[in-house]
Amino acid sequence: MLSQTITCLLIGKLSNTVIVYRQHARGAMPEDGRANRISQFLKAELKRRNVTSAELARRLNELGGQESKASVANKLSRGQFSAIFFIDTLRAIGISKVDLDNI
Repeated sequence: MLSQTITCLLIGKLSNTVIVYRQHARGAMPEDGRANRISQFLKAELKRRNVTSAELARRLNELGGQESKASVANKLSRGQFSAIFFIDTLRAIGISKVDLDNI
């Protein structure tokens, strides 16, 4: 059986919910480079703010996550992470708005 990764992101009120749904075979990446651009964007923002993997793990844990320096470093080096990790990371480094044209 093929293992699959499913990522869902729910935004907004229940009556006005936007659902972003992505399903792919584990390890498969979209061929158009979107995943790579998103990963590079996040890495660049962390570097711009001088936030290390250890510091990001600490900040994510303050937001209720359960991350270690190693788990954060692995996600960033693989370039594969959940939408929740992406959004929480943006919050942890103080980004509240993202211009999607820049990704």
